[in-house]
Amino acid sequence: PVVNFKIPPTVFYPQPKVDSAMVTVDFPPTREPFPVAAADLRRTITTAFSQRRKMMRSSLKTLLIQEGVELPEEWGKRRPEELKPEEFLTLTEMIYGKKPERMEGETRVWRHMKHGEW
Repeated sequence: PVVNFKIPPTVFYPQPKVDSAMVTVDFPPTREPFPVAAADLRRTITTAFSQRRKMMRSSLKTLLIQEGVELPEEWGKRRPEELKPEEFLTLTEMIYGKKPERMEGETRVWRHMKHGEW
């Protein structure tokens, strides 16, 4: 990732107590497919960060109950901001199991329909 420029708190309302930055992330042109469904990965990440300061066992409680899964204690005590990106793949696989990255006919996962076509 490359930090393009800093964004001061004064441009937001209400003003956060942190500085922000515009960051560019370049992805490799090809990569190995994820071992989990992209929709499941998105659901796991979104749910984990919706209550960021909570431990994973609390923030993912609803997902874990829905899927009938229990997190190992070492995962349950961690907070989402402590996980590396590849650990979210492992976490998603523990919750949903291995699946193809995209299901047949699935076109978008990360963007909402209001953002237009790819």
